[in-house]
Amino acid sequence: MVHTASPFVLANPEDPQTLIRPAVEGTTAVLNASKANNIQRLVITSSIAAIRSVLPANWPSDNTFDETFFSDPAEDNPNCSTYNRSKTLAEQLAWNFQKNLPEAERFDIVTINPALVFGPAHQTNAFASGDVMKGMMTSG
Repeated sequence: MVHTASPFVLANPEDPQTLIRPAVEGTTAVLNASKANNIQRLVITSSIAAIRSVLPANWPSDNTFDETFFSDPAEDNPNCSTYNRSKTLAEQLAWNFQKNLPEAERFDIVTINPALVFGPAHQTNAFASGDVMKGMMTSG
């Protein structure tokens, strides 16, 4: 099973739950569906956002990040945007979900944390990732 979507916007929304709730609830739904259907491996497309706001004191000495490194999602962390917070909380939820399953029910979780995903768009409406790509291609 593959989980690939979470709301993404370039500016912090007025209500942080606009991003956090769907990210966390969507991940919860996929985790529960995976468990209920005896999925062997779940691949979660997370984001560099889930690890890019790691506090300096917690930075790995060898610059290698694994599932134990996360952005600090505290609301008072000025380096952690609402999007970073949403991706961090969703990914932490996934790892905690797996850890808390009985061994017999545990399935593999793999997260990938890309900085940018691009390719042909399957939608015609404006969207934040498309706006990033458009800006890069038009120097705008």
